[in-house]
Amino acid sequence: MPTNHEQLIDALKEISHRDKVAEVSRYFWPDPNAHSSDNKILGVSIGKIFPVAKQFVEMSVKDVERLLDNPYYEVIPGMNRYHAC
Repeated sequence: MPTNHEQLIDALKEISHRDKVAEVSRYFWPDPNAHSSDNKILGVSIGKIFPVAKQFVEMSVKDVERLLDNPYYEVIPGMNRYHAC
């Protein structure tokens, strides 16, 4: 079972689609006052993020903290799924 933050990001990159970036972007409104202008979008729909994130329920707290600094938007819903398990 994969367990670290880099593996989660790699798994999301594997299922990302460049042609879906615009579609995913329409749900994402960057807030320049919140430093969200640094965020990047992989192009993974929410419904595809949760099954991937579920594989990482044994991730350490340290790895979860590292995900907080990751610029990819899709990591945040993945973390939410992580906490819901």
